[in-house]
Amino acid sequence: MWVIQEVALATHATVQCGTFVLPWKDLVQANNYVQYGQEDAEYAHDAVAIISSLQLGYEKSGQDSLLTNLLFWSYHFHCTDPRDKVFGLLALAKDGSDPFLAPDYGQSVQETYARITRNLIGRNGYLSILCSVSHPKEIQNLPSWVPDWTSHLYFRQVFGPYFAKLGIFDYPKSPLKRKPYFSPDLRTLMVYGTIIDTIRDVSQIMLYSKSDSVLPEWEKMAQSASHVHGETFPTIYWRALLSDDGEHGIEDDKKNGRLYAAFADPPDNNLGNNLEIPIAQAKTQMESDTFYDAMEEVCTGRRLIVTEKNHLGLAPADICQGDLICFLDGCPIPVVIHEHPITGIESFVGGCYLQGSMYQAKTRHEAGDRLFQLH
Repeated sequence: MWVIQEVALATHATVQCGTFVLPWKDLVQANNYVQYGQEDAEYAHDAVAIISSLQLGYEKSGQDSLLTNLLFWSYHFHCTDPRDKVFGLLALAKDGSDPFLAPDYGQSVQETYARITRNLIGRNGYLSILCSVSHPKEIQNLPSWVPDWTSHLYFRQVFGPYFAKLGIFDYPKSPLKRKPYFSPDLRTLMVYGTIIDTIRDVSQIMLYSKSDSVLPEWEKMAQSASHVHGETFPTIYWRALLSDDGEHGIEDDKKNGRLYAAFADPPDNNLGNNLEIPIAQAKTQMESDTFYDAMEEVCTGRRLIVTEKNHLGLAPADICQGDLICFLDGCPIPVVIHEHPITGIESFVGGCYLQGSMYQAKTRHEAGDRLFQLH
């Protein structure tokens, strides 16, 4: 974990593996040319790319990354002391000098993660840190709204790509009308929000490199969903597979529609020796592969859902039928909240994609009408 800071802040860095020594910049260049393969290898490639990006950003403008962003980007890095998953990033974060985030090795891992999350939320009430919550958690007794940065991140990308590019974890431009607050024991997050839908149908989970086993079921569910903003199948389907909010513009929509068409109808590789046909096949195969890679990045570790309003969406693996889809004040994406059927206790499940609601979640200004008590 500490290697992120050591490389990003270094004037010159060298990588050593046994007796082999390589300048860091050469490893970065090599990484740009190596094709991704197995999942573990992809994490290694991603690690080099992330550190390189942080290093370039720090050289250009100093500490310009929020701690919330750094925590998500470094999810797959490891360290001996789990508390260093946070403390090892403070020197790189532009908000890392906040005294309330200062390292305290007298606290347990649970206390550290909860304290950091509370302070990131309490700073101005913005809930972007909730986008990093994943289940199940390795560390026991963490509140549902506190990310466990030691657990395996079952999804590979936050919802959605559009907001990630804009800076999904940036602070809001205007203050919230009603900020979240905490219970006296600091374990319950009190936050206002609005219920917008309820999960009705839940698919199988899409696992890494095993999408073929779930896609027939997913496609059937998508065909039964309602059309949003006048769009029909397959547009609503490929938008869900890419968590596409429809705000990219017409040209981007045309491109994604073409990529999906290539993916849905792959080329026939047994059409004879006509030279022009293989060239066309190669182009179609490349477009199909491009869509597959983008889909897998978004959908791995998630389930397709259809709501009571018959809308299509993507949600974390731990959802249940009857879970609530909500807007929370200060959160840039819709979220899933589980309400225990007997006790009524509410717990936070994670962020989700819901067709027709992504841009609304980012831009809404009205205050929620319900107080959620997330344990």
